[in-house]
Amino acid sequence: MPLARFDTPGRLRDAPEGSTFYDEWSGFVRLLFGPDNPGAPDIDDPSRRLGGFYNPTTTDVAVVVNRDLIWIGFPRPLFVGDQSAFAAGDTRDRSDRTTGGQSTQVEYLEWRVVRRPHDNKITKVTFTTETPEYWSELHRVHPEVVLRLYRELLGNPSIEERDIAPEGFYEPLNDWNTRDGIIHYIVTSPPNTLGQAIGQARGSVAGVSYRDNYETPGGDMTAVDPRIRLDLKALARKNLWVTLRDPVGLYILGWDDMGWTKPDDSPVGNYWRVVRPASEPALPALRVEYEVPASEGFVVGDISIGGRPIEHGGQLAEHITVLIGGLAGTRA
Repeated sequence: MPLARFDTPGRLRDAPEGSTFYDEWSGFVRLLFGPDNPGAPDIDDPSRRLGGFYNPTTTDVAVVVNRDLIWIGFPRPLFVGDQSAFAAGDTRDRSDRTTGGQSTQVEYLEWRVVRRPHDNKITKVTFTTETPEYWSELHRVHPEVVLRLYRELLGNPSIEERDIAPEGFYEPLNDWNTRDGIIHYIVTSPPNTLGQAIGQARGSVAGVSYRDNYETPGGDMTAVDPRIRLDLKALARKNLWVTLRDPVGLYILGWDDMGWTKPDDSPVGNYWRVVRPASEPALPALRVEYEVPASEGFVVGDISIGGRPIEHGGQLAEHITVLIGGLAGTRA
């Protein structure tokens, strides 16, 4: 049977039990998926069409494989091999509200760095894969919940409704999600949005089919776009129908801190904390913080990765993997 309802990312239960938000969120995602999208003609036999992309709430498919689409969270365009890349990677600002501004965190992973005032050393880095659509929809139904979450996640009870919805409508580029904090994606070029991710997956079955990676066109600037397109197109070529796995969202799959050392050169402890979702299992996650406990007597900026001290949040992002879950199956 088709999926009854799209769940929230991470199966979050931010809205009260019984709220209409859950049905409305499902309806919103269903619209993003749209109708089924038949696959491209077979490159070897144009008279035969390959598998396509389907909406799991309207189409019944016998699933035969789960496929996690995984990539590195550090921006691929900045991989230039020196420390300047990490400095550039920490750029996250209101590019469409700030003259000359730019945002470089284009791999569906955004982060914010907190530094100690007297020596500029990093004390905390917060990573998020939450989408603006979720927060906008939640605010439309439950503005009081969004305000409470802002206060809790940013540790600031003085945040007011007018700060996040100055004109009565939720403003994704409010100061507490840009200059003064981080809640969800803001990058717009290319856009880090749920709609963009679903559209990328939906479009992956269209156009010319590829027999192998040597036939793929060049020009991809990000790591995520070819990952989604190649993996799903390869499944469609097997005459399978593909979709994104519920709960649909972008997720932090995990991290690798092997080789990270304390100031005394001993291995670091586990300084990662999954914030959202808070329930088990913790991974994959939507919001993660990296902060050294005060009892350790040092801060994040005193840790070294491969012998180099951590000076930028991008050095951590390079060791984080991001995913979106896919499914493939057969249909009658």
